[in-house]
Amino acid sequence: MKKNKFLPFLYFLLISVAIILSFNLFTISYIKKTYSIPSPLFELELDPNWNISRENGETVFSGSGVGFARIPLERVGEIKIKEDLKKQIFPSVIEKIKKIEFRMKVEKGGMNLNLESIGHEGIYRRYLVNFYQNVDITKREGENVLLHKTFPLNLSFDRWYKVKVWVENRTIYLKVNNFTRVSFYDPNPYRINRISFETWEGSKAKISDIKVEVKKKEIFKLMYEDLTVLGRICGYLFFFLAIFFLLFKVNARYATWFFLGCLAALAAERPTLPFSQQLFSEGFLIGFSLYTFPFLIISSYLLRKGFRDFYSLLLGGLITHLLIDFSLNVVRMNIVGLSLMIFVGPLLLIDKYISKRPIITFQKRIYDIFTNRRKFYLLLFFVFIIYWGYSEMGLAISPLPFYLSVIALFAEFTLLYLMFSFLSDSPITSLSISEILPNRKEWKILTASFLPIYFLILAFFVWKVSEDLPLSTIIALMGINLLAIPFLIILLKRCKKKHMKTVNIELKKYANRKHFLIFLCLASLPFFFLAPVSAALGILTTLIVLFFVLVDILR
Repeated sequence: MKKNKFLPFLYFLLISVAIILSFNLFTISYIKKTYSIPSPLFELELDPNWNISRENGETVFSGSGVGFARIPLERVGEIKIKEDLKKQIFPSVIEKIKKIEFRMKVEKGGMNLNLESIGHEGIYRRYLVNFYQNVDITKREGENVLLHKTFPLNLSFDRWYKVKVWVENRTIYLKVNNFTRVSFYDPNPYRINRISFETWEGSKAKISDIKVEVKKKEIFKLMYEDLTVLGRICGYLFFFLAIFFLLFKVNARYATWFFLGCLAALAAERPTLPFSQQLFSEGFLIGFSLYTFPFLIISSYLLRKGFRDFYSLLLGGLITHLLIDFSLNVVRMNIVGLSLMIFVGPLLLIDKYISKRPIITFQKRIYDIFTNRRKFYLLLFFVFIIYWGYSEMGLAISPLPFYLSVIALFAEFTLLYLMFSFLSDSPITSLSISEILPNRKEWKILTASFLPIYFLILAFFVWKVSEDLPLSTIIALMGINLLAIPFLIILLKRCKKKHMKTVNIELKKYANRKHFLIFLCLASLPFFFLAPVSAALGILTTLIVLFFVLVDILR
């Protein structure tokens, strides 16, 4: 193997470190220490019983009954993707909250100020500062009271008070109207990183003129946290590559099967970005097996039986998609696009870019698109917009901040590119794709092994989904998919009997490796607004493609 084979991985590391350093330096310089709420970076998250109004030229937040007004300081620089989805753009730069000042008026009952500590353990920890006639400060862990202290301040209703709360060492200090000062000592203090105001049943209160002072993390701590994530992503890369090379040493064909499985799974599961998730989660293992084994079983069967034209492979991809996906969300309704990603695309990549004996052909309608420059550019535009929007949903849904999600996206591309490079120089290049895929004996073993696993996975899905959906709905969704499969099989047989004229197209003339790299890099840009456009365009393209395929086969 040539030494420069791993240069893409080196480039990936250099680009990743540069992205992390750039975002961290920009965030450290951009994020201030003191904020007036609301601000462009921080808006209060209000429960329905809280509202915003203007009084004497000031913004006032009013709450009555049970509810919260939260200051989401831990989610600095979020942008709204759609109604129920927000994306964090900057790193989590705020280490803790040092001080909060606000004006308060209790009109009825009382109000709580919650100084919260949000950690990774899932335990709700907070200091509860209760303003009634007196001030109570309580340290809580979940519902357990750890410390409690009452301060008699004799606060009045319907009167504005200026409140200042700050933390020094192990003590919480509180001032009311700049002269009444109380202190609450805690030998084991929480790290406060979120604030909320709370009203309860029968209470009514107003707050305004909110100022928050924070302590920012050091640049080295930010870099350490992000480089730890990068290390985890690299660990996933090495894990996949280790399996690939182990299979490569045993049999290059097996390594190709693994590559095809990775390509189908990573392309189709773009909205979850597997590299930003836990590797051995049940969802990942189930998803990888569902994309890999049905793909190998159906594709090897079709090619051995002589189904080598584009229409037949597209129908085979639709069958594969219907067997592994029973959801009906808008993204999944782009069944032609998903068929291309999980089935046709991987086969064309091996057949046209690795094998020296290409066997997959295209119908004349497809050939005319490639040979007509205007139609070809229109095709590229449609494909680009659909995939771009699909990738944007991946970047949006990923649990990592945006810049780390992009790194995870690049990690997937790097992994697939490295595998592709090694396969391009392997002995399998002299084989046709039908010889690379499982032969008859291997096909029987794979099918016999996977069928019981497939039914177990279906049972597992039914059990998990039945918590949210009635069993009748689940059966209906599965029935819609399974009832369509016999119709697709009939179309497959008719397509073969028609003996439509097909042409072998050299895809390398139209798209080379550089084009793919530019395409994938552009797909990682943060144009989140394209996601709904892409979904609608994907459905439209699906309808158009299915119409012409049906016309060509049935007429």
